[in-house]
Amino acid sequence: MRSLLLLFLCLPFASAAPVPKAREGKPDVEMIQGKWRVVGRYDEGKFREGSQNEKCIWNFESDTLFVDTNNLGKFQLNPNASPKHLDVIGKYGTYKSLYQLNGDTLKWQNIGIGGERPEAIMGKGHTIIFARVKE
Repeated sequence: MRSLLLLFLCLPFASAAPVPKAREGKPDVEMIQGKWRVVGRYDEGKFREGSQNEKCIWNFESDTLFVDTNNLGKFQLNPNASPKHLDVIGKYGTYKSLYQLNGDTLKWQNIGIGGERPEAIMGKGHTIIFARVKE
């Protein structure tokens, strides 16, 4: 009982890292805009070193996703889905994927072009972790 009371009293102080005021409360489609750098990659939940994407800049610009200067395709978010959906529709097919956006960190879970939508972040497929590029 005593530990339950402590949990209840401490809960209001336990929170994720604060989101900068400029983006706080904005829709995900606005918060995802801008440049991102790959800081980590997991395949089937296992860390993968030396991803070729680590030197690339990913840029969400309006409704288009660029990797460096290459147009990967149009992207669509569904922030109301659980987990949230991020689909990229390009000339070679569609990535049906998931995303998790927390301030300056973005996680993107996908199985590959034409694959089924993953069920969870850090689950089946590839998890790419991005950090926002400070301009």
